[in-house]
Amino acid sequence: LDLDALDTAAPLAATRACVLHLHGAKDTLVPVESARTLARAGNGRLHYAELPDENHYSLPARIDWLRAPLRDWLARVPPAGTGDCPPLALPPDPLA
Repeated sequence: LDLDALDTAAPLAATRACVLHLHGAKDTLVPVESARTLARAGNGRLHYAELPDENHYSLPARIDWLRAPLRDWLARVPPAGTGDCPPLALPPDPLA
């Protein structure tokens, strides 16, 4: 599978579900510009959050900071196609 040739923008634009995309600005495995391009292709149901001090490996490890905001976001997401998608409310990074 050639990941560079995989078009994820089209299915993202067609989804009726809310999508939350978290990306680390220091990610060198998946370039941040790729994530920004994908976010621009969203259909209004995508919330993109770029975390300035995180990379591809450190972002998932930040469950200490992200657990409550992700739980709250998931609790507010309406069934697919039935309402507005909520933004993610991130508190300040406690390690910053």
